[in-house]
Amino acid sequence: PISKIAFAAGFTSIRQMNRVMQTLFGFSPSTLRQKRRRGDPLDPLDGGLRLRLPYAGRLDGRRLARYLGARAIPGVESVEGDTYRRTMVTCGYPGVVEVLDPRDGRHLEVSMHLATFGSIVDQVERVRSLFGTDRSSVDAERALRRDRVIGPLVRRSAGLRLAGAYDRFETSVRIIVGQQVSVAGASTVAGRLAARFGETVDVGLPDGLRYLFPSPEALARADLRDIGMPSARARTIVEFARAVAAGELDLTRVAPLEELCTELEAVPGVGPWTSHLIAARAMAHPDAFASSDLGLRKGAARLLGRNTPLSTRELGELAERWRPHRTAAMAYLWSSLSAPTTGRRGSVKSRDRAAERTTA
Repeated sequence: PISKIAFAAGFTSIRQMNRVMQTLFGFSPSTLRQKRRRGDPLDPLDGGLRLRLPYAGRLDGRRLARYLGARAIPGVESVEGDTYRRTMVTCGYPGVVEVLDPRDGRHLEVSMHLATFGSIVDQVERVRSLFGTDRSSVDAERALRRDRVIGPLVRRSAGLRLAGAYDRFETSVRIIVGQQVSVAGASTVAGRLAARFGETVDVGLPDGLRYLFPSPEALARADLRDIGMPSARARTIVEFARAVAAGELDLTRVAPLEELCTELEAVPGVGPWTSHLIAARAMAHPDAFASSDLGLRKGAARLLGRNTPLSTRELGELAERWRPHRTAAMAYLWSSLSAPTTGRRGSVKSRDRAAERTTA
């Protein structure tokens, strides 16, 4: 009975529990029970479960939201203002998670709209992974601040972290799609993958969110011939999905960077650029570094006062000084592309257009 539930939960009356439930979730305890019995999916009108997620060190959540917004998969993710939203599935039911940095230097604000609260811990960990709060940035920031080359940039952009992954497979596929294309182009193709091979969530979600990203099993058997990408890259996605679905490739594996990259590069079409980005974002390795990335090469050239990008070899040699925090160094180098620089006479140079083609 509802009365026993109320008193067991510490409420002094059923009326008090009803009032609190209505305020927090937007529906009464009896409605919640009915939804659970019917197995209803997400009710888009509920108030959501609001959480505060603490983190160690500093975090520029708004810049992270902008980074994610530029790379959002249409129908799966969106950024409105400073709020990141995405679809997800919990205990077999669809839902939505919203993340906002209130800029209090202590917490992220998270709202979860769920049909069941049976896996909140898992959803929280996914949010922490995406925003990089599952690990402290203190050591990396402290070490990089002291470096002669990248130190000034780090001191100007304190709290910057490289975005991680809410779903490791989804992020990995998004990275593969982004090989040698613009950010906007990669997002468009990733949206087509979601629309064609993902599960539809048709319950009136905000921002046009209506798909769950395809599973490894779905993409492993997908026909991608007319999806809008080179045939070789389409084959890479199918082979990558097949390896993950078959258990041949474990994206949760913790191992030395060289081992991870060797396993990833065993998939045809996955080279060092792709493997290092997957290791950095999807697998949370702290020392991955995609030295062939044009954006990184241009960002490093800016730091050194050069007008032409560094070569892959030059950047790889330079990055040795940033071990074992090269993943953090990537985040700072990419951020420098969207920041104005000052010329010899103090004039402000325009934003580097290379930032538009950095697809990590």
